Amino acid sequence: MPVSPYTREVLAEAAGSSRTLSEALEKLGVDPKSSRRTYLRERMRKLGVETSHFEREGVRWTKEILESAVAVSSNMCEVLRRPGLEVVGGHHTHISRRIRGFGIDVSHFPRRPYRRGRPCPDTLRNAVSRSVSVAETLRRLGRLDTTGQRSRLRQWIAEDGLTTSHFLGQAHQRGKPGPTPRKTPEEVLVKHSGKRRTRTVLLRRALNEVGVAHMSVPTAEPVPCGTASP
Repeated sequence: MPVSPYTREVLAEAAGSSRTLSEALEKLGVDPKSSRRTYLRERMRKLGVETSHFEREGVRWTKEILESAVAVSSNMCEVLRRPGLEVVGGHHTHISRRIRGFGIDVSHFPRRPYRRGRPCPDTLRNAVSRSVSVAETLRRLGRLDTTGQRSRLRQWIAEDGLTTSHFLGQAHQRGKPGPTPRKTPEEVLVKHSGKRRTRTVLLRRALNEVGVAHMSVPTAEPVPCGTASP
């Protein structure tokens, strides 16, 4: 069995000369945000390394800090990025509530930069990439798992050209290919004489995959023949 390089002596030396766990990890040559953070914290505990002097980490969201961040930002996503937070639903919801609670002026933020209820692109991209299912994505976005929310989420994912190939699907299909093979861009982007048009969602996804820019154009409701206004 290989011997861990993180012996009690090595860990004790790093911890003893550090104010926080992150500082100790940096002295050990470990990225404080990596998955090894949990492993080394537990190893310190098991080996009895003294860490009671470690200071609590994280930003204390005082009114002054948030006012400064809001003043130099144009939207909530920028506010989250300034202290290095990931743009995910939980952080977005928490900080938004703090800002409202302090009564901080955000009148310079766009009221509705996207469709009503739609998360900003960074938030959506992070939630999708960190999830393995539609249900988990909705949880990360802080939304209820309903038929309507699932439908809207799939629409947003398609419009932004995000991949969900890493999603595991339903439990009974987990790890198995879907019943309908996904069409390649070459199969979608063809001129045909069929009576049925190719769905817009499929066309957008295919264009995104081949790197061709497209423009979203709102569709109008069909007008019955003979009833259009002159």
